[in-house]
Formats: sequence, structure tokens, C-alpha cells
Amino acid sequence: LEVANSWYVSSDTAASSNTETKITAFASQTTGTGTVFSNSSGTFTAPSTGIYLVISSFACYSNGTSFYPYIVSRIKKGGSVRTTSQNAIYSEGSGNRWCQLVTTGIIDITNTSSDTITFHFQPAGASANVENGNTSQVQFIKLADT
Repeated sequence: LEVANSWYVSSDTAASSNTETKITAFASQTTGTGTVFSNSSGTFTAPSTGIYLVISSFACYSNGTSFYPYIVSRIKKGGSVRTTSQNAIYSEGSGNRWCQLVTTGIIDITNTSSDTITFHFQPAGASANVENGNTSQVQFIKLADT
């Protein structure tokens, strides 16, 4: 593989109810193969043009006692939504409520300056957090040249 690397969320990211929030705190998890993506405050830049498989998986939780019916996870390329995942959340009791958001997409990077990738989430009904650590991570794998 020419490019394959992984990043994890290095600190919790909080979002208010019905507000889309960019996830910004990432740390490199593996060096991968070849040249890897760079990251600046949650904005990822590909090392070269090409078609990439992008995988994100975020553990989310809410401390609130109010139920929230779903959380949306989005991958954006150059500011435009490229792929979206919506997860239903069902839990009982008044303690923490958890979910795992998984979103994948195949993205064509044609310009490494403008075709950057960011990750966003949006809870509904109550504020929520994306948890840090290995339970929340993203991967980039180059599939082909363009």
C-alpha cells in the first residue's frame, strides 16, 4: 500500500444538542506505510492525489438524563458532505448513554490543497461527547491513483 495510516481522538469533543461540531483533537496512532496524511486541528490533508478509503469510528456518550434519539456522523471533503451515517441510540436509566458511530466513504482527492477531510458529529435531543482513545479513530487507505 502506498498510503495507509490511522489516527485516534486525543481528547473528548463535546457538542451541544442539534449542533454540528468538528472533531479537532487527533493524534497519530500508527506510522502506516509510505507517506501519511497530515493533520492540523482536525483537518486532514492527503500526501498525494488519489482515491482513498476513509473509515471513521467514534464512541459517543451523554451524561444527561434526557434521551436523545440519534447522532449523525459526517465525513466532509473540502467543506462539502461526502458521506453520512445516522445511528439510533437506545438505552435505559439515567446514567451514561453510549453509541458507536461508524462512517465510511471512498473519496477522490484531486487537489491536495483544497480537498481536505474533516470529521463532524451532531447529537439530537441532548448534548454529547466523542470519547478519546482507541475507541474513536479514523483510517485512510489509498486505493488507486486518479
